[in-house]
Amino acid sequence: MAYEVVDHSLIQDMQVGVLLLDTEATVLVANQAALDLLYLSSKEELCRASLSNHLHFWQENGRPYEQAELPIQSVIALGQPLQNLVLGVQSDTHPDCRWLLVNINPQLTPQGAVKQVVCTLSDITRQKQAEAALLQSKSQYQTLANNVPGMIYQLVFRPGKGFKFSYISPGSCEIFGLEPSDLRQNRDLLWFLTYPEDVKGLKRSIIRSAKQLSPFEHTWRTIAGGQLKWVSAVSRPELQSDGSIIWDGLLTDITE
Repeated sequence: MAYEVVDHSLIQDMQVGVLLLDTEATVLVANQAALDLLYLSSKEELCRASLSNHLHFWQENGRPYEQAELPIQSVIALGQPLQNLVLGVQSDTHPDCRWLLVNINPQLTPQGAVKQVVCTLSDITRQKQAEAALLQSKSQYQTLANNVPGMIYQLVFRPGKGFKFSYISPGSCEIFGLEPSDLRQNRDLLWFLTYPEDVKGLKRSIIRSAKQLSPFEHTWRTIAGGQLKWVSAVSRPELQSDGSIIWDGLLTDITE
């Protein structure tokens, strides 16, 4: 058919994978990028692979797709596009899962019936691997923060907005008897917890660290739950491109 020749010439050199399918989900056109993404060498092999289950498709949550529930079937049945669907694909010869960003768009007749379907595929495997590594890193950091004696914190100063904690570890419960969210949401709570005679010295020390971008080291008294405690904090400021300053530090209870 004429549209096959035209579409084939347009898509063959595209860097994203492109598939053109009929209403039976039979592949009419597949460019080389699509074949490469699906670990195949020809359009005919693509048809055979799908039918004989040599290709295995996965949802983003790790659940496998059955052949009858593949997204392409939904688009053909409903005539509605699917955008930015994340889909995993494996083959018998390539057991490592490749993650694809899939967009499926139906082409309709003047009467509104589906005539054919265009499917584009983009490889996002590296992005998914980076996301997984970041989640693992966050999990490891949280485990560390939960077990480090004391309270890990991140204090942020933004010009015109003042100081605010952007991160507090669960160590705040042991030292102050407060949840991390309490200290993050109330920027004045730290001063209320500080022994009145020590407030000015603590503020001077923070301001000096901000002005000189010098390490912050300070020891002061706090009153939490009616109990007097000595605490010590150390951190190093880092100036950001927007003029804000971030301190990543550790506060510990040094009461004897």
